Amino acid sequence: MIRLLADEHFPFAAIKALRRIVPQAEIATTYDLEVDGTPDNQLLEFAALHNWCILSFDKRTLIPEAIRRIRDGDRMGGAVWVHPDASHRIVLQDLVIIASCLEQHDVVGRIIHVPLQ
Repeated sequence: MIRLLADEHFPFAAIKALRRIVPQAEIATTYDLEVDGTPDNQLLEFAALHNWCILSFDKRTLIPEAIRRIRDGDRMGGAVWVHPDASHRIVLQDLVIIASCLEQHDVVGRIIHVPLQ
């Protein structure tokens, strides 16, 4: 099963709902793992080393850093970018699909966009 690590900007209410709906999923926050405030490049490195896929709304800095890591051949544990204007219902449905159906190896070196299309 995929391991999701929500960055510090991801709404805790969404994490709480996802944990309730998919209790078997391993979902952590940067606060849980005491890496909140970590620069994006270091957070992506931490995630890669510990087999986490980053969950984020941050398209401005985190996603370009993830793309750079992929381009440069650096290990990247995966990222799920959630469009900030997407419907909360659709986002939660898509995150349930991701948390329930994907394995960690499915997302290594990939960026998944939510809503899924």
